[in-house]
Amino acid sequence: MPLNEDTLYAFDRYSRFLFAGKAWRVQAPDTISIKNVLEVNAEEYYIDRDEDDVDAGIADGLVIEPVDPNPDDDDLIKIEGLTFIKPKITEVYKAPDVGGKWTVLEKNYPVCLKITNDPFVSVTWEKTTSGQFTL
Repeated sequence: MPLNEDTLYAFDRYSRFLFAGKAWRVQAPDTISIKNVLEVNAEEYYIDRDEDDVDAGIADGLVIEPVDPNPDDDDLIKIEGLTFIKPKITEVYKAPDVGGKWTVLEKNYPVCLKITNDPFVSVTWEKTTSGQFTL
C-alpha cells in the first residue's frame, strides 16, 4: 500500500485491522524494501466482538478505507507487465502513448532497456542481486 502518514499510523507494529472478514495483527511493517510502499506482515488474530465492527471494517477504532490500486486517472500512463522481474531475465512491457520514449528515472542503475517496437520495451536487470527502479 502507499507509504504515507495515514498508513504508517494505521499499520504500526501490533495494531489490528480487518481484511477479508478476518482480524489481523501487524507483526512487522516494512518501509524500506520498496520505495514509497508499505509492506505489512501480519498474522491472523481474534475478532474482539465488543470493540470491532466487522461489517463496517473497523478494528481498534480505526477505519481503513480501501484504496483503488488502479485509479481512473487520464494523466497516468498505464504500463502493462510484471511488477517484479528476476535478475538477468528479460521482460517485455507495454504502454500506450509513450512515443518510444522509455526511461529509467534513477541514474546509474543496472537496467538495460531495448525498445523493440513502440509501444513495447524489453527490460533486463543486469545484476544478480535484487534492486528496484522506476520505469
